[in-house]
Amino acid sequence: MSADATFFASILSGALRAWPSEEVAPDPGHAVEDAIGHGVAPLVAQKIGRGERAWPAPFATGLVAAARGEIALAGIRERALTGVLEALAAAGVRLLVIKGAHLAYALYESPELRPRWDTDLLIDEADRGRTREILERRGYAYVPHVSGSLVMPQFHFRREDRSGAADQLDVHWRLAVPQAFSALPLLEELWDRSMPIPALGPAARGPSLADALLIACAHQAAHHSEWRALIWVVDVQRLAERLSDGEAEVFVERATRARVRAVASRTLSLARDLLGARLPRPLASLAREPIDTGEPSAAYLSPVGPVQRIALDLRALDGWSARTRLLREHLFPPRAYMRAYAPDTRWPLPALYVRRIVVGAARWLTTDRRRSQ
Repeated sequence: MSADATFFASILSGALRAWPSEEVAPDPGHAVEDAIGHGVAPLVAQKIGRGERAWPAPFATGLVAAARGEIALAGIRERALTGVLEALAAAGVRLLVIKGAHLAYALYESPELRPRWDTDLLIDEADRGRTREILERRGYAYVPHVSGSLVMPQFHFRREDRSGAADQLDVHWRLAVPQAFSALPLLEELWDRSMPIPALGPAARGPSLADALLIACAHQAAHHSEWRALIWVVDVQRLAERLSDGEAEVFVERATRARVRAVASRTLSLARDLLGARLPRPLASLAREPIDTGEPSAAYLSPVGPVQRIALDLRALDGWSARTRLLREHLFPPRAYMRAYAPDTRWPLPALYVRRIVVGAARWLTTDRRRSQ
């Protein structure tokens, strides 16, 4: 990971107990911004306490201010999420709170210690229509994006309250977008092993800890191969340390069945090396395994460009019918997305599609070429 992530990991693991010498020290103000970007500002603030003598004042006070902001934001989001969950449950929509929103309550002493950029929910694909209708009735606006049964198995909603605080919901019916991760469990399987989240009301449930670890490992590789926020590694550390040997064995079995064993091995080794994670025996053994490059999802352990991503998706799909549908969904997204894509033009829709294909292809090829160089 990056030097700034390693710096904060050293603080969180206890390896660094005071500000380093000037030769290697980061700028205190920039360090606060980096801590916020990595999602660990509240945790680092908690770790260093008020240590004015050991830490520069701009660093310590900046972290405290960031942590206070997260307290206010967590309260706003909790009230909004509780209402959403109650409304969806009343309409008969079965769902799980996943990723950061779940882990904030399952792993951390207070939810503000686990900042997040959005709230992720997992539903059954058959409930897409009802879910969208209920969210729109509650004041959430649909965010147009490329969508389809293969290219984007989720939709996004956004709402701002009177204070201007934004609340974004990402509603999934599959856990990861890349086709190499299509063997990850769906809601039906996860639901049978799920656990309540009392702080979010009687309608709130999240994955079991073993399933949450599977989701956390897959999420980093599937969607963020180029950049990893340190908070995601902290999630993996805390999840792994909570599992018994028996639960850890179950996790390894599920990771193997979902064809993300290599991804899990790399992510666990990162938590061990960066944060000193105390892994249960089965996880420690998995973290020592050589990476199986034959596993399709292992390709995502390295940065993946947009053209390469499509090539990997096409390779992972069975049959030309599915591959043709994937390409069609990429090339011809819904009308609402195209109008949002170019809101200031009156071009007819066919011209917008041609423009998107030409400009997008050039941009994607340039991105892949730069990455290869």
